[in-house]
Amino acid sequence: MILNLLLANERPVTFDSPLHLGDLPGVKEVLSLHGPVETSGRLDRTDHGYRLQVRFAFSAEISCSRCLGPISMKHEGDFELFLIPHGQEPTEDEHLLTPGELDLYYYDGTTVEADPLVAEQVVLAVPMKPLCREECLGICPNCGANRNDNPCGCEEVPSDSRWGVLADFKKSIKS
Repeated sequence: MILNLLLANERPVTFDSPLHLGDLPGVKEVLSLHGPVETSGRLDRTDHGYRLQVRFAFSAEISCSRCLGPISMKHEGDFELFLIPHGQEPTEDEHLLTPGELDLYYYDGTTVEADPLVAEQVVLAVPMKPLCREECLGICPNCGANRNDNPCGCEEVPSDSRWGVLADFKKSIKS
């Protein structure tokens, strides 16, 4: 979806559009979307550029971080970005970012492609370590079998004795 910034100079621009982001780099490596990402939002003119407010929703399939099995996921979220023309960014060699500057996007021209901006938010919505269930047993490090389906019969790999101190610490925390 292309946002025409010139239209927002006269009055706020609203939109309601499905975005097909499943093939974008960064998205397809993390999740498999079950359709378009539903988006709606508003683009307003500000003193220094434009403010973009977007609400988005999607359903997808991701992989469990332990057993690599499929997990269905639904998410609704929103974000806000301030669009600032190139040339107005800080000029110092080093610049400490404040929390208010983390939602800035610098653009060239009179249009902004919204797809990568929404795709970034979709990827950020995916949990860092998704689990199919809390007690997921994962895959066997020897044969690669999914331990949730059947015990594989492999012998337990002896742990490195250097980790023993941490194991004792973990036991002391539980008791």
